[in-house]
Amino acid sequence: MKPILPCPSWLQKNSYGGLVRAMQLRPELFAHIPQERRAGGRTSEEQLQLVIQLTENGKKPIPGVGWLIGNGYSGLYKWLYRHPEVVEKYGQDWAGGRTSEEQLQLVMQLTENGKKPIPHRQWLCGNGYTGLDSWLRKHPEVVEKYGQDRLRAGRRTPEEQLQLVMQLTENGKKPIPGVGWLIGNGYSGLDAWLRKHPEVVEKYGQDRLRAGKRIDA
Repeated sequence: MKPILPCPSWLQKNSYGGLVRAMQLRPELFAHIPQERRAGGRTSEEQLQLVIQLTENGKKPIPGVGWLIGNGYSGLYKWLYRHPEVVEKYGQDWAGGRTSEEQLQLVMQLTENGKKPIPHRQWLCGNGYTGLDSWLRKHPEVVEKYGQDRLRAGRRTPEEQLQLVMQLTENGKKPIPGVGWLIGNGYSGLDAWLRKHPEVVEKYGQDRLRAGKRIDA
């Protein structure tokens, strides 16, 4: 699957103004790179065409949430969130199309054979397990049996958010991961908190190039 370049407004907002200017001055150098026209600006018909393209006419599932956001498909991600019937039809990587037996196996994997609770809903959805999240809501007996972590990233105290920043930056040795990475890896609460505290981003810096990549915490 070929990544798509985010739209100019997204690039400008995320400190890629230099890239936007280069694209305006030398458009011929970027003509071969597909670019999102504007976040969420496609029609429903265009979004469906994009789904068909990414799934190779339904031969494989829709890429996971982290991949979509990290590769400039945030508009498609938001559209899919409003159209769960499309995800149900095509399936989604690490999410849709599993049988109940496969979902249970996934629960066992995520809980380390019942040694810890199922991750909370925000983590599941943020890491591409929306199918499992939907399945768990239809099977509350599984949640009752294994338990589920109710801690939500957005409910951390400022001190806990700062501790998380220190952990992700290895005590300031490297910048905070990019917005796409944070959202795609279940740190949407931290991302929202950082937007309200730009002084933290200014102090530690933020990686603008690693949106679609995971790092080992």
